[in-house]
Amino acid sequence: MVSLLAVLLLLPLMVCQFGDYGGNFQQRSRNGISNMNIMDFLDNLDMDLNFKISDLRKVNNKVRLTIDMGMEDRNDVEYDDDSVGERMGVNDYDGGYQERNDEKWEGNVESGEEGEREDDESREDEISTESNEMVIANNQDSCIGTFNDRNPSIGCIRDGCCKDTYQLSNLCAGNSVCCYSLNICNFCFKTYGTWISRYQHHQTEQIVKSAFKDLKAVGITRVYINIWANGNIYAKSSTAKSNGVNMPRDALEWAVNAGKTYGLEVFAWFEYGTQAESGLIPSSKFATESDKKGWLLKTSNGGYTTTAGGKYVYLNAFNPAVREFIENMTADIVKNYRIDGIQYDDHMSFPTGFKQVDDLNSSTRQRIMKDFMDQIKMRVERENVNTIVSYSPAPLDTAISKHNVDWTNYIKDGIVDEIVPQYYRVSINAYRKVLDVDIPKLGGQQTSMIAGIRLSGSSKPYNTPSDDVNEMIKLSYDVGFKGISFWLADTILVGNYTPPPLNICQQSQLTYPYSA
Repeated sequence: MVSLLAVLLLLPLMVCQFGDYGGNFQQRSRNGISNMNIMDFLDNLDMDLNFKISDLRKVNNKVRLTIDMGMEDRNDVEYDDDSVGERMGVNDYDGGYQERNDEKWEGNVESGEEGEREDDESREDEISTESNEMVIANNQDSCIGTFNDRNPSIGCIRDGCCKDTYQLSNLCAGNSVCCYSLNICNFCFKTYGTWISRYQHHQTEQIVKSAFKDLKAVGITRVYINIWANGNIYAKSSTAKSNGVNMPRDALEWAVNAGKTYGLEVFAWFEYGTQAESGLIPSSKFATESDKKGWLLKTSNGGYTTTAGGKYVYLNAFNPAVREFIENMTADIVKNYRIDGIQYDDHMSFPTGFKQVDDLNSSTRQRIMKDFMDQIKMRVERENVNTIVSYSPAPLDTAISKHNVDWTNYIKDGIVDEIVPQYYRVSINAYRKVLDVDIPKLGGQQTSMIAGIRLSGSSKPYNTPSDDVNEMIKLSYDVGFKGISFWLADTILVGNYTPPPLNICQQSQLTYPYSA
């Protein structure tokens, strides 16, 4: 009896908690509440109760809750709270994080030079209306919808089963309407990105322009073009030039012009990050000069590579002169070009196995990389506050263990503006598995992230099956990513894959919720 009284006394708090549920969305409707939310809440009370929610409905701005205590004979307890209507009002959330904390993020995995950088179960809610009563959860069969974890919607249901204030009529077939609980009908993918390497589609101005034209034709909205790799820079930077970096061509200028012509966003992708060179020893002008200046990481026996870092020579991210070099080189690009953003990836690393790294504990290593990325972000903001700072790391486990980068809270803490995790997998099952590991750790931040999906890579199968890619896109929508970026543009440009139209917010109500 004492436990039951505690449940009743805490019910107003429960309703208040529901107002906070789904805080990753920009708007929440008054019916952002579900049977499953209540069960989760009650389970966390640590009471010795055997109960279930048998009915939950809103009547005249009151919540009416029927609890089945699990006894042999059903005992119904109903609780009305006159203030519930206010507590369930629309809540606004700006989706961004304006304050910096002491945390940040970073990481990623890639195999091969510019090669492959290596579910949600739905639950059913049901809605019907009778005069001014909204049934939020019961066992009617006539108005079945679905509730996806972290991406809630009721979906396409029969007209008349959803209040007019919570429906859109133009997204579903026939006489169905899109009934929503957390503004899902207005939740759309905003970005289809892809990466252009420094090889096939990077060589001349005409080649770059043609690539942009073809990418625009298939719905791509953003291009990350490689400008920093293997001791070369493909853009104008006085900092790079003064430190022995070679400039073969200005591909970034070509990309900016093509982006303006075809309406594509252009990001300068610093693909090599803290990598000085591909190889086992320094041989390029930049790498050898960096070695003389004491900028390179070395193993305890004087070697230049480790298992975690792969076959690359690395700059020491803890060296103030190295940090200043990369910061100033980045600032040069932001000042010299009208770009939409810059991006670093998993090669912005402090790899395990080097003596300068292993002499430090893991938390110190991670803090070094956090501070470094924050240093770059703040400099970019000083040069042009509108320039997006993007980061494309490996999945969390790899980023932490190999690169000493824990990017879990980089979005939340304002270290970067967006994250594009490299979830490069060859099948939908493998993709679902890596999301199952990372998504629960992100605290909803995936709504500010773009999912990196593999189209091709250096390992078999060289091309990810198109059907699997399309299922990955669906699953990415379901878990709340704001867009997709495809590795690599070559696969699209040679015609091996064409992405579905970027109107997922319309298609979703017909094909989603995705069921694994």
